[in-house]
Amino acid sequence: MERKRKFKRPSDIARHQSSAISKMTSNSSPSTPGGLEFANDGRVTLHFGNDVVTVDYREHLEVDPENLDEALIRQPGLYAYYSRLLGMQKALLETAKNEFKEYQARIYTFIKQRLQVGLRRPTEAEVSAKIAEDGQYKARKQRLVEMQLQLDFLWSIRDGLVQKKDCLITLAANRRREWDADLHVNKSEKRQSLEETKRNFEEKRKKRE
Repeated sequence: MERKRKFKRPSDIARHQSSAISKMTSNSSPSTPGGLEFANDGRVTLHFGNDVVTVDYREHLEVDPENLDEALIRQPGLYAYYSRLLGMQKALLETAKNEFKEYQARIYTFIKQRLQVGLRRPTEAEVSAKIAEDGQYKARKQRLVEMQLQLDFLWSIRDGLVQKKDCLITLAANRRREWDADLHVNKSEKRQSLEETKRNFEEKRKKRE
């Protein structure tokens, strides 16, 4: 007997991803630009620089077998929308990484010069320790972590939309097969009814003769 393959719903995959991200960011301030803010109703607030976007990712990933036509119509638009958000986040993260590298180089030079006393040069460990204490360095590094988490979350949403598309196509194909089967049954029943009517007519005609 062939085993049925069990699919995870796309909304469940994203929900597990959001739960993991929430645990990782539980100690960060929710008002920090770039941080993810999850609501209990399935909405999540995303930060793109000074722009803020709130999306209902559970509703966007949910598959309703009773409303396939509308879901199939909306699917391309949802995929394009999250692809655009993903592209924006990738660009912002790349810019933030470059800015972080530049700041890291500046603060390294500054601290190294400040720690140098006479002919004694500071060790790399001493410079690194002082850099790690710098408030702006820590803030920029934390922001990179939050931006990476948001990028990973958007990747999970887009991957979930791909799985949703596959689910919708499978459900639509199953529905078509059911319709074809029902149509075949109806045709068979009509054919049998017509044949039975003809037989009855022939029997009555023979009796009259």
